[in-house]
Amino acid sequence: MNETYRTFFGFAKEPFASDLTLKEILQTEELIGVHKRFVYTLALGGIGLVTGEIGSGKSTALRYAAGKLHPSEYQSIYVIATSGLLSPVTNGPTIAGQWTHAEVVDFEY
Repeated sequence: MNETYRTFFGFAKEPFASDLTLKEILQTEELIGVHKRFVYTLALGGIGLVTGEIGSGKSTALRYAAGKLHPSEYQSIYVIATSGLLSPVTNGPTIAGQWTHAEVVDFEY
């Protein structure tokens, strides 16, 4: 991070780093909304998709929601959605053994 930027705004560390603890993430209405929908989707056994502009907080919101899950009950697997992975989502399953969806997947043990 640019030291001038930190000095100007009085930041002690990078405010948008991916290593923020759950307590350090600002809990906005939007973040809480993603968390509630995330929990609801898990309860249904459904598939969720979070979309938004670059830098809008999608990854942070999912990290927050997944971080609130009990670690002995769920394991998070992060799948980076590229055009190759999203193809089966938009076009339906193709060949057995290929991904049929791309998302943050949480498996209940």
